Amino acid sequence: MSPKIIISCKHASRLLSEQLDHPLSLSQRAFLWIHLTMCTNCVFFGRQIRGLKRLIGLHHEPENELPSPYTSSLSTEVQTRIKLAMREEIR
Repeated sequence: MSPKIIISCKHASRLLSEQLDHPLSLSQRAFLWIHLTMCTNCVFFGRQIRGLKRLIGLHHEPENELPSPYTSSLSTEVQTRIKLAMREEIR
């Protein structure tokens, strides 16, 4: 029996997600590459999740911290009010 070299879109999307967090094995990369040569939907999905990861990385700041130049000159009460206002603006 020959090995299955074509993976499903579901499997491909899982591999696309996994490769954002850690390197894939050689066989996983090969299966994914074969699938992506035939499936434009998964190519677009891969672009979308990579773009989302970049956007999240650009806008990620710990929510309980203010940039350090401000913390030394502001009282704790003012810092707390700023944090609350920042959270409300995000929503």
